[in-house]
This record gives sequence, structure tokens and C-alpha cells, in this order.
Amino acid sequence: GTVMERVGTPGAFLALALVHGIAFGLFYRLRSAGIAEVGERVPMRQNFREFYDEMRGNRVLAMLVIVTASVEIFGFSFSTALPELATRRFDFGAEGLGIMQAARAMGGIIASLAFSTMRETKRRGVAYLAVIYIFGGGLLLLSVSDTFVLALAALLLVSSMAAASDILTQSMMQLSVPNRLRGRAMGAWVLAIGFAPVGHLEMGLLAVRLPLPWDEFELPNPWQTGGPVLLTGEPAWAWEEGSPELGIPTCEAAAGSMKPGWDLDHVVLLVPSIEETVAKLAAIGHGPRLRMEVAGRPAAFFRVGTVLECIESPVRAPALYGAALVTEEPLEVVALRWRSQGRDVADPKPAIQPGRRIMTVRATEAGLAVMSPERATDDG
Repeated sequence: GTVMERVGTPGAFLALALVHGIAFGLFYRLRSAGIAEVGERVPMRQNFREFYDEMRGNRVLAMLVIVTASVEIFGFSFSTALPELATRRFDFGAEGLGIMQAARAMGGIIASLAFSTMRETKRRGVAYLAVIYIFGGGLLLLSVSDTFVLALAALLLVSSMAAASDILTQSMMQLSVPNRLRGRAMGAWVLAIGFAPVGHLEMGLLAVRLPLPWDEFELPNPWQTGGPVLLTGEPAWAWEEGSPELGIPTCEAAAGSMKPGWDLDHVVLLVPSIEETVAKLAAIGHGPRLRMEVAGRPAAFFRVGTVLECIESPVRAPALYGAALVTEEPLEVVALRWRSQGRDVADPKPAIQPGRRIMTVRATEAGLAVMSPERATDDG
């Protein structure tokens, strides 16, 4: 963070690369196989088959995979909120975020040293449960921290419990299988931690309120989509840990019902300057996933729990324009049903995304479109 603050982003990445290079040089020659080495070599297909059979028959291993994946999703995703905490709650820049990341690293080092000096315990399950409870308590402490020092202390606690969680799950998985399958057990652990990005996706936009009567479209109101909740009312939104400084009114998120076969595809935001919008979203940790032109205007797409499409338009201030839904129903069927209810619905046409189609609903107080799923073909 200090390097980024004083030198810039390229210098910070260069410093990271140098440190990783030093670590690689130090560990490169560690080639000891250990006393538990298995000399047998089997084909990759047999590897997968043995892994599948062990997962199906070993309930302890399967349960550890499920628990580890859950902790990854709901626990380790706290790092997504750190840029927002550093910039909005504590009014720090990149250097403050760097200090918070350093506290995370220090917590991991403390936990690793503690485990390396502890006596062997046979009650690893009890220890793991204690770690999970303390992990959750640390997250609660981090969420209510009103001073930077308290937040650093919470990060030390959270990151040390996160490291302890990894150490315990790795060891328990390896001890739950025969020696010859310990490599497969570590593969199961890697599979479990691969669910972590799901937790990061949940951070971001929690609710979107638009002047659209969802119940009149035979949809729940409030409607819990796969991302934010959709509400009816004046345009507003709710974010996890605060919203970007774009001048959009905020609202409270509410519990909603789901609609099988229907979901939210993306939310459309009109902005006077795409560059300013990119900068303000980056300030809370959301960088653009794609930049392109839409109808000849600069646009940027963000993943904030759902896709947020920002389009530069001749507006005085950023404004929530509307939403695009996605349905598994044929678009022609939806259009026919809504037209029978007196809605002005355009004919479906090819969308910008290859292989997808879109239709718009006119004469509404906010923009509304319905798209076919990504797997759909041209015939709907």
C-alpha cells in the first residue's frame, strides 16, 4: 500500500513480483519427499476414479469438503469489503488498505507459528469448531469497528482464524484417508476452497428499487433474484457496507420471494461521465469487467452481485434507468401474455451478446427488457 501510494500501481505490482520471486528462490530447492511418499504411479483416469469413489464412500471427507466450502463462501469473502472500509469508513487511501492487508498477513503468520509449536491434539474437530466460532466473532467485531486500530485488531483475529481453519481442514482431510490417497485428499481441499469466489460475488448490490410494479408482471414483489432484491418505488439502491458516491438515493433491502425460471440479468445506470463512474466504483473495490460502446456511447460493466451496466448519457447526474430480466420461457410466449394484459411489448430481436435475444417493454416508468438465457439459440 505504501508503494502504491507513493510510486503508483505499476511499482506496487513490481514489488509484489520481486517478493514472490525471492520466496520462489528460497523454496525451490525443498524437494524432500518425506517418509510418507507413495512410489506407486497410476494413470490420471484412475486418479479421478479413486477420488470419486473415496468422496462417495468417505462421509468424513465429504463433510469436510462441504464445511470447508461453506467457510470459504461466508467467511473468507470479508476481504472484498476491505477497500470500502479503508476508503469510506476510515478515510484512508491505498496506504491504509495496505496496512489492513499487512494485518491480514500478520494474523496468518501468527496462526502458522502457533500451530507449528503446539503439541499434537487428537480433538481436531473440537478445535476446528472453536476456530469457526471465533472466526465469526472476529467478523462481527470487524463489521462494527469504528476506529482503525480496532479494525486492525479484528483483522489480526479474523486472519489468524482463517489460517487456522485452513491448517485444520488440510490435516483432517489427509488423516481421513489412507496414506496413498493423501494427494487426492488435498485435491478435495483445493476443490472446496475453489468455492470462495461465490462469497465475493455476494458482496455488493443488495437491493434495487425502480418504479416498476413487479406483481403486475406476474413476478414477486419484493422479488429476490439471484443477486439483489427488486423493489417497487422511486429509484434507489442498497449496497453492502455503503454505496458508491454517485448521488443515487439509498433504500432498505427487504426479504423477497423467488420466481422459478426468472432472474435479473443486469441493472442499467445512466451517468454523465463514464470515467468518473469507473473511479468511484473502483474506490469501493469494484473495477470494470468490460468496457465497450453501447449504441455509440461509452459503457462499462461491473460485477456487483449482479451485472451493473453503466452508460455515458446526456444526463446531469447518475440515474438508475432500468433493469433487464432473463427468463427460461420463450420470449414470444411472454410477449403474447403481456400484450394480452395491455402491455406495449416490442418483438424479440438479437441482443448484443451472441446467441441471446431481447425484447423491450415500452410505456413504463423505468426501462424494462427481458432476455433469453445465455445458453439460448437464435430460435429462442
